[in-house]
Amino acid sequence: LLQQSHIIQAKILVVDDDPQTLDILRTVLEPWGFKLALVDNPRHFWDKLEQYNPDLLILDVEMPELSGIDLCQVVRSDSHWCELPVLFLSVHTDTATINRVFTAGADDYVNKPIREPELIARVLNRLERTQRHKSADTDLLTGVANRRRSIQELNRLLRLAKRQSQPLCFVILD
Repeated sequence: LLQQSHIIQAKILVVDDDPQTLDILRTVLEPWGFKLALVDNPRHFWDKLEQYNPDLLILDVEMPELSGIDLCQVVRSDSHWCELPVLFLSVHTDTATINRVFTAGADDYVNKPIREPELIARVLNRLERTQRHKSADTDLLTGVANRRRSIQELNRLLRLAKRQSQPLCFVILD
């Protein structure tokens, strides 16, 4: 049943400075059919986010220069990305760290070392909830984005074109 689900087609952006963790996540998530973009430098996060347009974001709490908490706060403050589900990974299990993560806007939290069944269950849960929410952004008959969603997507594409100094063309048909 899970393999027939549209959730499995999801794109996941992972930001972690530890190559070993990125390898583990690739090994755990790719067999489920998830498409992964792995970023080992948090400074490349924003460009990759806009290019990849993920369905889920997995962040490490502690990274050099920019923490996962910093990145989550930026995502939550952006009108286009504020609904993107964010799952945190960390070796820290203390109450203060967990509170900081959820205060920043996390949807979920997984301890390292990563336990495969727990990670898969949490990822599927987040994606399923998001998919239900997204169905409100599309016309059920045509499958076309509604006005609000269309404006959000157009704004995202305009920002991306501006950032990359590329032209953008679009056509509206009635």
